[in-house]
Amino acid sequence: MGIILLSLYIGLIFIRPMDWWEPVYNWRLVNTTALATVLAALPRLLREHRSLWQVPETRVAAWLLVGVTLSWLQRLWVGGMISAFQDFGKIMVLYWLILLLARTPRGYRILLWGLFGCVAWMAVNGMLEHFRGYGFGHQEPRWRPNYFDPEKGVWQIVAFGIFEDPNDPCLVFIVAIPLLWAEFRATKSSVLKVLALLIIPMCGYGAWLTNSRGG
Repeated sequence: MGIILLSLYIGLIFIRPMDWWEPVYNWRLVNTTALATVLAALPRLLREHRSLWQVPETRVAAWLLVGVTLSWLQRLWVGGMISAFQDFGKIMVLYWLILLLARTPRGYRILLWGLFGCVAWMAVNGMLEHFRGYGFGHQEPRWRPNYFDPEKGVWQIVAFGIFEDPNDPCLVFIVAIPLLWAEFRATKSSVLKVLALLIIPMCGYGAWLTNSRGG
């Protein structure tokens, strides 16, 4: 159950239906699902917290959270420390949840294909923006002018939330391609092989449509 909730939690971060889908518009789905995931993972955390703490990256992440929080101490700004702890703490909690729940081959594959589904959705949304002029929730692509010739420029597909910058979905598409190829080579399921081969060109075309120079 925990890995399913974790996949849903990450999926909501990628797709953010509460930003564009009317039935759940403005609902606090991410925080609610994150809390449910933490509660579902708590029994396993209590059983495995010692082995989890032995992972060097876990200790590094904990000290990094402390460092980010205390970085505001020089200005004696308590509000900044609280804000930094909350914002960066969410990232650390997500990292620890992934480390805890996705360590088995089954958990890893569920999480991986949940991510692939999100990437495919982002690619479809971008294609709709390119061909139709708007994607899901009537989201429009972004116009980037040419600084040397203001009358010229390019359209860049975007997504929602943290992916409103075209560079970010482009990098997601690029990273997904070798992961999809690795899954195609590793999986024994013919269905998953076909899906991986279908999503790879979608990612390539999605990256192209972002017109991201960094990506």
